[in-house]
Amino acid sequence: MTTTTDHRSSPSGGQPTELRRVLGPKLLLLFIVGDMLGTGIYALTGRVAEQVGGAVWVPFLVAFTIAVITAFAYLELVTKYPRAGGRPPTCTGPSTCTSSPSW
Repeated sequence: MTTTTDHRSSPSGGQPTELRRVLGPKLLLLFIVGDMLGTGIYALTGRVAEQVGGAVWVPFLVAFTIAVITAFAYLELVTKYPRAGGRPPTCTGPSTCTSSPSW
């Protein structure tokens, strides 16, 4: 079995570049654990639906209502204080911090 490395040209036409490996063993393990937990949640939802029948949608409706109320609360705060908490101050030197945009 032979392995080949796919070297792609860089956009500037220089040296060929190789794709970096981003998904390491630790991140892959976390990904798999997340998949297993998600599958467990769906399986438990199915078991609860089997026991309670048609009322399984009630907790989802309650959670949706709470999420909408929270979203409207944040919306009201953003419209009341549009500049509060937006951009952190930028420091370019020992005593040159500014809160104004740098563009």
